[in-house]
Amino acid sequence: MCSRNQAAGFPPQLYTAAEAAAILGVSLKTLRKWLEAGLLPHTRLGPAARLIRIRAEDIETFLRSSSQAPPPSEDQSKDTTDSD
Repeated sequence: MCSRNQAAGFPPQLYTAAEAAAILGVSLKTLRKWLEAGLLPHTRLGPAARLIRIRAEDIETFLRSSSQAPPPSEDQSKDTTDSD
């Protein structure tokens, strides 16, 4: 689905990793882990591919998909090993 700006011929809005982390309410370290895990699409730029840019629509899609994910159940979060 194209946004109104893309339909008008404007390039997509791009955010830096720090900006995306602030939008998502997480630390830069957490965002980088998500990027490495492939959870959020991104583009690397520059001579050493060190600059990261993330499209606004990818952030929106990520937020929608993560808000629909069910929370972990208590059974999964408890330690199931015996302490005898």
